[in-house]
Amino acid sequence: MTIDVINNGNETLITNDNYTTNSEFNIINLLSSLEPGESQTVEIMYNASNANASGAYRIYSNDPDEPEIICETNGNIDGANVGKLHRILSWIMWPTAAEAINFLTIWVI
Repeated sequence: MTIDVINNGNETLITNDNYTTNSEFNIINLLSSLEPGESQTVEIMYNASNANASGAYRIYSNDPDEPEIICETNGNIDGANVGKLHRILSWIMWPTAAEAINFLTIWVI
């Protein structure tokens, strides 16, 4: 799963923390702080050690309107080779902020 994070605010977006709540989802490249107009693609891999897994990818930042963003992660590998890394697909997650100083747009592909 890839997540595109874009800072379309006018201040530096400082990432305080970002992690997954289930150890079967591994962040390949942690989100770093973003200057206005910058973006970063975060890749998350599903390490299929069980048949199914769910959790969340959480981003904590200095955005005054949306200090916490949660993207659900769900993995289902019925019929796949357990123990191998698999890409997972998810959906688009939109923050609801209209006029935040630091505004995130997150696309999940």
